[in-house]
Amino acid sequence: MLVNAQLVVGPDGRVERRYAKHFLYETDETWAEAGREGFLGGLESPWLPSGVTYGLGICMDINPCEFKAPFDAYELATAHKARGTRLILFSSAWTHLKDDTRAMDDPRATASYWAARLAPLLGTGAVFVCADRVGAEGDVEFVGSSCVIELAERPRCVGLMGTRNEGVLVCACDVAPPPP
Repeated sequence: MLVNAQLVVGPDGRVERRYAKHFLYETDETWAEAGREGFLGGLESPWLPSGVTYGLGICMDINPCEFKAPFDAYELATAHKARGTRLILFSSAWTHLKDDTRAMDDPRATASYWAARLAPLLGTGAVFVCADRVGAEGDVEFVGSSCVIELAERPRCVGLMGTRNEGVLVCACDVAPPPP
């Protein structure tokens, strides 16, 4: 079984967790199967403070399932909220749509969309960390826009890379366990 996967590697270099993308994009469907575990969240790790859990997501996972589910179903965010996820680690290869010039010129457009898709997590204090691909492959352009968003009462972008910038984004965030 081939999957589009994400790995979490601990400070010791060992693979801590493997996650297979749950919602496939049309290009994934040509070669991959959807992950059978569903969304992974509420995961503990020895490298996080006690009570702080993490969850995973890949690209299409943040969208409505197959673009057919209602926009306000918020499948990824709802699953992470139910599991008490405090830190969402999200990998993406978000593509530029030919009719959307804003996404290539303003990384805030993409980050704002992601924040909107995380609405059920607003007010929880969870933090969304996205590593997004930049550049092009053939005629497909990727929008970059790697970011860190704190999900307080209102989303707050604490770090955002440009649409064409390669690099490492370093941000300080207060990721705390959920209140009792």
